[in-house]
Amino acid sequence: MLRVVNGFEVKAPSSTDLKLKNNSVLDLYFELFVSEVEYLLHRGLVKKYRKTEGNLTTLKGQLLFTQQISKNVIHKERFYTRYTTYDPEHLLHIILYQTILVLKKINTNAAISGRINALMP
Repeated sequence: MLRVVNGFEVKAPSSTDLKLKNNSVLDLYFELFVSEVEYLLHRGLVKKYRKTEGNLTTLKGQLLFTQQISKNVIHKERFYTRYTTYDPEHLLHIILYQTILVLKKINTNAAISGRINALMP
């Protein structure tokens, strides 16, 4: 994990940062990760375009005729379309969310657990 993150700065914490508790190096990395995710959420998540395909009741985007004929023979009021959506749901945010779920399971530090629970939707 550390090999992949080349520009990751780890500063030696002072005794006030440690809050005079027994912390492991892993807890320190959890703390740094949670702090960065909180910072990203505070600034706002990046939105990107993603392609979506499906059966809709409204016509938007590109109508896909072959799927329209095969799936909507009975339901004439539906349209099988491909369209783009501009939202914050993309791969990087999914990876961050999955990592937070893993941290929630393996974390033993109570202070970090409260912050992780606050990040959950």
